Amino acid sequence: MKPVIRRAHLPFCVAASLLAATPVHAQALTASQILQQFNAVIFGNFASSADVEGRTVIGGNVTGGASFYIDPSAHEASSTFAGVSVYGASNGGGSINVDDGGGITVAGLNNATLSLNGGNSVYIGGANSGNITNNGGAATIGINGNNTATITSNGGGTISINGTSGSINGTTGTNLYLPSASDVTGNINNATIHYGPVNLTNPLPNFNTTIETPMINLSTQLKGLTANSTVSYSAGTYTFNATPNAAGQAIFNISSSVLTAGNENLSFNANGATTIIVNVTCGGANCSITLPSSTDDLNPTTYAAETIWNFYNATTLNFGSEFGGTVLAPDAAVANSSPIDGDLIANSFTGNGELRSYPFTGNLTFAVPEPAGLGLLGVGLAGLIAARRRGARALI
Repeated sequence: MKPVIRRAHLPFCVAASLLAATPVHAQALTASQILQQFNAVIFGNFASSADVEGRTVIGGNVTGGASFYIDPSAHEASSTFAGVSVYGASNGGGSINVDDGGGITVAGLNNATLSLNGGNSVYIGGANSGNITNNGGAATIGINGNNTATITSNGGGTISINGTSGSINGTTGTNLYLPSASDVTGNINNATIHYGPVNLTNPLPNFNTTIETPMINLSTQLKGLTANSTVSYSAGTYTFNATPNAAGQAIFNISSSVLTAGNENLSFNANGATTIIVNVTCGGANCSITLPSSTDDLNPTTYAAETIWNFYNATTLNFGSEFGGTVLAPDAAVANSSPIDGDLIANSFTGNGELRSYPFTGNLTFAVPEPAGLGLLGVGLAGLIAARRRGARALI
């Protein structure tokens, strides 16, 4: 069943152009849509100093200085979400860059320096104390949204603040909306000021129903699949030999020891598979998996878009070498020091390596297996019906 998304209400503004600052989320997202729209889906907190190539959604807070949406794949689906969507706060200082017109939405406060390259919109739900550069787009400081920093909007654009203005660097054509004249607290420069109610609501839909629940349900579903493919080992190489079903789906069930031994190679023989699911299990209530730097993924980008690694019971997951495919680890604190070539779904993330955009292209519609004995029951019922018909003819 698809999750139901609560529709976000558009904010009332004194100018129609302010609507551009608030994306509309009008339909539920399936797990497949989430994997196609986002490069990183983090349920809790996100901290990274490395680049994220595609779109990111963060259920908690974001800290550190990182660049987002720097090279979204041509296969990444369009979305009503910004390049970066943060349900908590941006409260670690530092600098956040959003490229390619991706835009950023932060539901809470912001104290980071935000630079948007290519325009698009900034929405800060709480107070803002971080300098913002947004050329030509809409910048909105929302509920209880005093601004004590500098907002630069060269090339026109709209700035809407539900509180004090701070300093505004705007060229001619920039429109500034404030509740009242008493909220002017800094140098406004060339912006044209408009006064009146600025009633703004959080544009983000419910995180649990829209994002988190579909991904947890997907991990549970994949865990229950029956394997149809196997892994062989020879001369220091684990080879994943796919035996896809009629729908092109190859399912593996492996122990985490395959990935953690070190000084080993990982290789795939896809054999025509267009969807590869690898369920990875490890023992213990607090399951920790570390892929050492000596583990060599021989062809990570070759199969990255078709593959999901389902670390369904991992609580800690560390990547010491480059790794290919979607990483689905809903309970895990994930860290990396080398690139992950594919989507990342995790409980939290500490990054020292890039997240590269390879949106999942596989098929997540799986055939429902026939319950054991159902076929025999059907044969038995057919025989019983035939016998009754023969008996009825004998009595005529």
